[in-house]
Amino acid sequence: MINEPKVVIKYLANYEIEVTGTIDETISNPKNLTDETPVGGKKGFHLNGGYYDPYTEEDVGTLMNGTYTLYDANNMYNGLVGTIMSNEHYGFDIPQFLTITTTQPNTYIKSLFIYFDTTAKEIATKLAFSNEPGRVYSNNKYVYMHSFGEDSTLTSVTVDFLEWSKRNAAVKVVKIKTGYTATYDPFSIRDIYYSRDKFSDVDNLKFGVTVQEATFEINDYDGMIQELYNSDLIFKNVQVQLYVDGSLEGTYIIDAKNSDNTISYWTFDCKDLPSVRLSDTLPPINIALDENGKPIPKPLKYFIDYALAGAVNVIYEDAELEEELNEIIIKVPYIAGGKTREEVLTMCCQIALLRMYSDEQGNLLVTRGV
Repeated sequence: MINEPKVVIKYLANYEIEVTGTIDETISNPKNLTDETPVGGKKGFHLNGGYYDPYTEEDVGTLMNGTYTLYDANNMYNGLVGTIMSNEHYGFDIPQFLTITTTQPNTYIKSLFIYFDTTAKEIATKLAFSNEPGRVYSNNKYVYMHSFGEDSTLTSVTVDFLEWSKRNAAVKVVKIKTGYTATYDPFSIRDIYYSRDKFSDVDNLKFGVTVQEATFEINDYDGMIQELYNSDLIFKNVQVQLYVDGSLEGTYIIDAKNSDNTISYWTFDCKDLPSVRLSDTLPPINIALDENGKPIPKPLKYFIDYALAGAVNVIYEDAELEEELNEIIIKVPYIAGGKTREEVLTMCCQIALLRMYSDEQGNLLVTRGV
């Protein structure tokens, strides 16, 4: 055991997608286009009369000089290749586009990451999207990031490649993803703090809901955090996982972020998953009366379920505890409007001498306090 930490930040969700468009299917191999498998690119795809421009010192098209690969139906390109070559003005005489569509219900395209071929050293320099007609975006990076907004309901969008970085070259895309997850090793982690205040002991009996907190300082060596920030791609509810020696220690949500641009590190202040929802305001529970006009009693577990409904996954210490909470009867059940989840849960914990806290996966555990 060397207490080696690892921080995994799931900045954006990666959904299953289908990609169609102007794709040369005879040499394109999309097998690893949308997954996490690393893909290497290649220079040159067709024997198309490429040449070297002495004025721009640019390889225009494909030069079959021994360092390039000729692709065919058996030796395919790991990614997507367009159907025509860029012209003398770096544009395309026939529009070159890809259409990205989600394949699962209730999944929406809120962000898009298009990875170009770093080996070929070619990128799209101008792009446009079908949901924003008339608007053109410039690009000078091998990973193009685009935000459609945190509230996007797009299930399909087309990206048009208007200009390419080289003449007489086809569109080349090695990956397309809707999400981005980063893993930071000890060399990237500047500092870590996290709380583990979960249990009562005989010297300090406490009952209630425990908020777990964590702070991570990350060196942004590759500039990706800054790029995500600049592209408005650090949304709410970003999930962070902390591992120590390969074991999951905690799951959190980023609560606040800031950076020190002089030394390129970011500080993320985090809370555990249940804590993020504890401040939600609940609707009132009105007193229900029976046919005789008397209040209908409710078990304490009814109030716990009311406070946690739809917020987090709940795990009870054991089945006996759930039964005990069903046997604690509140004779006049009533919760005034304006109460938060935390306020209601705190009252329940005080009545039944309970502790509530999150586990490593972010579930809310309900346990006995003594």
